[in-house]
Amino acid sequence: MELLGEFKNYYKEIFYVDETNYSVIYNAFNQEKKYVCLKIIEKEKLKKGDYNFLLEQFRKEEEISKLCQSQYTINLYRKLENEKIIVFELEYFEQDLKNYFGDNGKPSIELFKNIIKSLVNALFVIHKNRVMHRDIKPSNIFIDEKNNIIKLGDFGCSTYIKDNTSMPMGTIYYTAPEIIKDVKYDEKCDIWSLGVTLYELYFGELPFGPSPSGFSIKKANL
Repeated sequence: MELLGEFKNYYKEIFYVDETNYSVIYNAFNQEKKYVCLKIIEKEKLKKGDYNFLLEQFRKEEEISKLCQSQYTINLYRKLENEKIIVFELEYFEQDLKNYFGDNGKPSIELFKNIIKSLVNALFVIHKNRVMHRDIKPSNIFIDEKNNIIKLGDFGCSTYIKDNTSMPMGTIYYTAPEIIKDVKYDEKCDIWSLGVTLYELYFGELPFGPSPSGFSIKKANL
């Protein structure tokens, strides 16, 4: 696969999944025959925005992912980099909660309790390391349907609490009021986002405003 360039021999059976403004997502088997998720950032695409800021944010994403590694967060196995791309080799999970509940609906009380427990523990790990996630939402929470394991992922918007200013970050419908008001905020913004996310998963709709990107799950039967 040409995008991987010199790193293509690190992986086999590579499958395209999705893409964002600055990256492409693939699933693949690595050299250890482990099925993984590959987040490939194209440096040329970073020039569409503030190149230095974006590059620094991806470097921070790597650092924070390693720092906050736990049984409740998606693990970063390895980072590869050359002059053209940055590759994050990440723990693979079948689905995010946005897709899972969109397809299945009606979560059991046991599953919902597990989601709450897992996310509270994930935030405990993150905040203990003086980090705030800043983008908690169903599409950044992942489920292993077979083993009923829930993990929080995607540290692309994360930062250290001590480094934070009033910079707006995250996804608007899940964002805490203090971020929208453009005032200095702290890790409590994650508590708000978690509350909005749990409300959406429980009731099948957002508490404020229309659903972003058409996410609509069946009403929960709890």
